[in-house]
Amino acid sequence: MEPSLVLGSVDADHLSIVLLGRAHPGTTDYWDGNWVRSTLEVRAGGFTAHVTAELRAEEIHRFAEGLKFINDNLFDAAVLQSMEDWITLSIKCNPNGALDVSGEVTDQPGWAIGCRLNCTVSTRHTCRLGYLSSPRLS
Repeated sequence: MEPSLVLGSVDADHLSIVLLGRAHPGTTDYWDGNWVRSTLEVRAGGFTAHVTAELRAEEIHRFAEGLKFINDNLFDAAVLQSMEDWITLSIKCNPNGALDVSGEVTDQPGWAIGCRLNCTVSTRHTCRLGYLSSPRLS
């Protein structure tokens, strides 16, 4: 499945998020109906992580809006902070348009036995995030 969001290049260091669909299809209430099954993939230097996570639709929406603002204005920051601590991601656009990306991905949030991958990446040149669309979740 194609990533819904890729920061970096899938052939090099990157973070990708694939939205797979609603975690509880057919549920109509706000709390259960807005969980989204996702895969998070990180490749940073010699480290990789591939995690299946559940994120909230409003978290994804808020992050996408922040990315669109950065893309259009080349300043500010966008943050993805998942309710259950699957991912914390901050993208800051510097005055020259370069991006500082930092974050943490957890494979078992809430459990002392889980693993965490922390990484920070800075782009060396001005870049734009490209076209971002709001994914449809059925």
